[in-house]
Amino acid sequence: MNPIFVHLGSGAGFFSGMALVAVALTLALVVPNRWMVTGCDIAAAAGVLLVGLSSTPAPPVLLPLWFLTTVTAMAATHFGSASLRVRAMLAAPAVVLCVVAVAVEAPHHVTPQAPEGPFSRLYIFGDSITAGVGREDGPRWPTLFERSTGVEVVDLAIAGARVNDMTRVAGRTRLRDGLVLIEIGGNDMFRRASVEQFEQDLDDLLNQVKGPGRTIAMLELPMLPFHAELARAQRRVAGRHDVMLIPKRYFASVFSGSDSTVDGLHLSATGHVRMAQVVEEVLGKSLKP
Repeated sequence: MNPIFVHLGSGAGFFSGMALVAVALTLALVVPNRWMVTGCDIAAAAGVLLVGLSSTPAPPVLLPLWFLTTVTAMAATHFGSASLRVRAMLAAPAVVLCVVAVAVEAPHHVTPQAPEGPFSRLYIFGDSITAGVGREDGPRWPTLFERSTGVEVVDLAIAGARVNDMTRVAGRTRLRDGLVLIEIGGNDMFRRASVEQFEQDLDDLLNQVKGPGRTIAMLELPMLPFHAELARAQRRVAGRHDVMLIPKRYFASVFSGSDSTVDGLHLSATGHVRMAQVVEEVLGKSLKP
């Protein structure tokens, strides 16, 4: 997959965008010649675009306020008649908000503590990423994971499934003790599900799968550009149900490299190996044969 898409999908685009804006505003203030200001304008605009394309679910008030102060600071650099003090006063809020935004978002990219185990069984609710569209000629990652760890894997993934499809699957499946991994939501995003419906469906799914002796982990979705509301809804639901939300940089890393997919989305043999390794890296300590 294109490394730019991986950079954005992993959430790294948010941090690089914020850094670009903060550095550009500072340089335009310190070296206010015409060429530097023009270059900093371009850099700041690129940073704003990166933040938008990353679909990072920052607090709703934070990003509009950051954008407004950034535009104001960029405009102030073009007023040569304004004193350095005035321009610094206009640039400072934008730079401070860059730092605040990074501080608020950073904890969501830290690997959470693995669920307390050990569990001898892993349930997987997923879509075509797990079901293996385009990969019928070789083992998929749940099989590779089972071989590597020795734990029982119950693969309930269905190609093309949406969140409500997995709710129905969970309803007709006898779930026993074990660790539950949710890898679902991509098709809802591609089919432009409303935020309200997506959140309700995800809420219903988690209500269906949770129970005594079961712990739930969920892969955070790398979002399409300008889909921050869906990402925010996923975080809200995970928080309500006390679900381990695995940072999206893990899921996005599976797609890195030109040989990870068969069609730009569905996993190749290499992609399935990477997916199995990522899940084992994050959840391996919670599982035991």
